[in-house]
Amino acid sequence: MVLGIAVALGRGRNVVPGVPHESTLAFLAIPFISLVVFPTLIGAGVYLRKNAGAHKRLMLLATTEIVTASAGRLVSHFASPFNTPPAFFGMADLFVLAIVAYDLRTRGRVHPATLWGGLFLIASQALRLVLAGSQTWIDFARWITGT
Repeated sequence: MVLGIAVALGRGRNVVPGVPHESTLAFLAIPFISLVVFPTLIGAGVYLRKNAGAHKRLMLLATTEIVTASAGRLVSHFASPFNTPPAFFGMADLFVLAIVAYDLRTRGRVHPATLWGGLFLIASQALRLVLAGSQTWIDFARWITGT
């Protein structure tokens, strides 16, 4: 987690030719919130380790959180409109849908860990998009990166 913060801050300090620095600062909302969501899901999974069903689902959802970064890199090979945060969040959410489908097929209903963990993950994605576009976030990102 410490390395994740260091990498995100380092990336936020870089000036990319042809990219407005505010876009780079806005993007920082995505990894910063990931650094909250991932350990929260892992922590809940560890806490519920004696409940095999909940543990397994929460660990898969935590993994889905970190798959978002690779989904973003995969999507970046395509032209717009697919090279956007909603597109790579959507690709990662396919994993959440797979867990829901598994629950429905094997249990006949969605497991509570899938429901609450999946909603937490998807709500965090919406929060990132809203937060990244706010002046408050840009000001915070400038402060935290020292730019």
